[in-house]
Amino acid sequence: MKNNNVGLKIITDTVSVELIKIVKKYRDGSIGEIKEDILNGNYVLSCAYSGDFERFNDIIKCYYEVSELGYSVELYEHNRKNSIDFFKNWSNSMADTRRQIEEDWDELLDTDTVTH
Repeated sequence: MKNNNVGLKIITDTVSVELIKIVKKYRDGSIGEIKEDILNGNYVLSCAYSGDFERFNDIIKCYYEVSELGYSVELYEHNRKNSIDFFKNWSNSMADTRRQIEEDWDELLDTDTVTH
């Protein structure tokens, strides 16, 4: 997966219908492709390190849903295993940055409208 340096892997030897249903909510592809990625230890979901906020949050949601089924789930950032706490903090940081950028743009647009 090119330029995708954040990912989620599911560690298991068996793949249930429930597991496939969860992954399908967040990913396109055939059931066979998803099953193969799970069993081969590939990323089931991935995205770019930055700039894909929604996809990043889908990885977090999927992590929790798969974990609730009792499966072992691993999160990676630049091919290093990382914790869900790191991912949640990172998501919060990205959300704060997006909010700040929107506020800055709103302020600039308001200022520009007033002066012209």
